[in-house]
Parts: sequence; structure tokens; C-alpha cells
Amino acid sequence: CAQSISMNLVVPEKGTNKYQAAGTTAHWGGEQTLVQGLWSSTELVGQVCPETGQEFTENMVDAVDTYVNYVRRRMEEMGEGTEMHCEVKVNPGALIERDDCKGTADCILVNDNEMEVIDYKNGSGVKVPADDPQFALYGIGGINEFGQKEKTTTTVVQPNIPDEDNGIRSLEWTPDEMGEWIHYFKVSAAATDDPDAPFAPGEDQCRWCNAKPLCAAHAQHNLEQAQALFAGGAPLADREPGEVLQEIRQNTTERAPSELNLDTVIMVLDATAMIRGWLNAVSEYAQALLLAGHDVPGYKLVEGRANRTWDPELERDKLMQKL
Repeated sequence: CAQSISMNLVVPEKGTNKYQAAGTTAHWGGEQTLVQGLWSSTELVGQVCPETGQEFTENMVDAVDTYVNYVRRRMEEMGEGTEMHCEVKVNPGALIERDDCKGTADCILVNDNEMEVIDYKNGSGVKVPADDPQFALYGIGGINEFGQKEKTTTTVVQPNIPDEDNGIRSLEWTPDEMGEWIHYFKVSAAATDDPDAPFAPGEDQCRWCNAKPLCAAHAQHNLEQAQALFAGGAPLADREPGEVLQEIRQNTTERAPSELNLDTVIMVLDATAMIRGWLNAVSEYAQALLLAGHDVPGYKLVEGRANRTWDPELERDKLMQKL
């Protein structure tokens, strides 16, 4: 979505949640195990990650060791002269004519003939495919740092979502294919500079977008999804949103799941994640506004025994009624 870049510039940054902190701590454990040459990340259990202040725990060991062992095996397979670079700063923007596209690659293995960019994913919720464009962008950053090679491999190691390859997925790219990726990102990045760039709401591209609580296109897309499932009737553009919401509310409260045909059940399941994600994002944004001292009429934070608390399910229902 070309509009997402400018939209995110006006959204307050979200704080780090416990899953992100755990991921950062696990990454630190992998880096330290490789750089220090430890036999296993078990040696780090109980030590504190400087960035998060969180302890590296026993339940992180198996996943991190899967990553470490893969890196070491690939170093051996790539042969003499192979260098390992952990947590290396890369600048793909230099090759796609951008000064706002930089990042950190978890690990890059490189020799005279080939390069492998390895990305560790600690999450267990969303399986990341090997052909995710993110990895190609890391590969471009590697090319900028170490030069074009006869073969570039991009690998994701995601042990907490194991599959037949223990969560390890790789793709190999030729120089011509990497050149095609460079062209793709050059065109795609340039499109974000257009103030009238089109919105492109959808489950994958909106999942991690911090701007979705404020995005009218995303809200419209979700309302259309809900209308298709429960409201029917005339197209959304020809009806008042309040009318559609009332019909959705009536159908979802009065129709038992057993009354739905199988096609409708599948549609509901397919749409659930995106709609729920949007409601969660709106709820979190409202909470952030309240925490920052802004007034959200009709809503307030509740003081708990130890910390301020927020009832997201109750407030989401209220928010839906107001929309």
C-alpha cells in the first residue's frame, strides 16, 4: 500500500509489547552465541539482554539453537573463506535510489561466489514464507554491502512454527533475479512519494500497519467484508453506514452459527482475522490517546489495583456501536 508510508508518519509510535521484547532478547541470544562461539545458547540462560532488560530464558534455547546450528552448518557448507556477519547494518536504499530505506540483517554469510542472508523469526503466530519481499530487500542490502555474487540465498529460520524443514525456508536468486527485485523496489518506493498514492487495504499488507486505526480505506474494507457476510442488500456506497451496521448487528446476534451454510462459515473465518485486527488497533489507539491525556468522549481508563487497565472487549463493542 503506497499510502501506508505517509500515513504512518502521523501516527504515534507504539511501545514495545512483550512478544517484541521476547523476540529482541532471542535475537540477542543468537548473536551472542555465534559471536562468542558458545556451544549452545544454554550458556546465556539467566543473562540479561541490554536492549530489553529481559532475561534470556530456558524456553528460548531450542529455537535459538536451531538458528545458530543452521548458520554454523551453512558456514561449513559454503567452505573456506566464508565470512559471518551478525546484526549487520545494510542499506538497500543505495541501490533503489532512496535515503530512507535501511535496516539490520540478522546474519549474512558471504564468500567470493555466494551470499546467504539469514533472518531469524521468533514469532509463533504468523508463518513467514520464503518469498516474502522483506528478505529480497535484505538481499539487496547485502549486495550493496558485499557486492553482487553468482548466487544470493535468502533464508528465514522460524523454529516456533515448525514444518517439514524445522521452520527453515530458503530461496536462491540469480543476479538477474536480484536485478528484477531492485527494479521492483525502486518503482514501489517511488510510488510512496505521491501524496495521492492509492490505498490498497488487505489482510497481509494491513496486518502490521500502525496507521490502520486512522485509515478510512481500511475501515471501509472491513465494513464491506462484514456487509458481504451478514448484511447483503445494496452496495455499501449506496447505503448509510449506520443502516449497514444495524443490519450486521441484527444478523450476527439473531443467527446461530448452525444456521450458516458452509460457504458463509468459510467466509467468516477468512475475514475474522482482519476485522479483529482492525478493532484491536482502534482500541489500542484510543487507549494511547487517553494515556497521552487526550479526551475520548464516553471513554476512560480504569485505575486498577496496581496499574491502569483497559477492557478491550467492552470498549471494542462500544466503538463498533459508535462507528
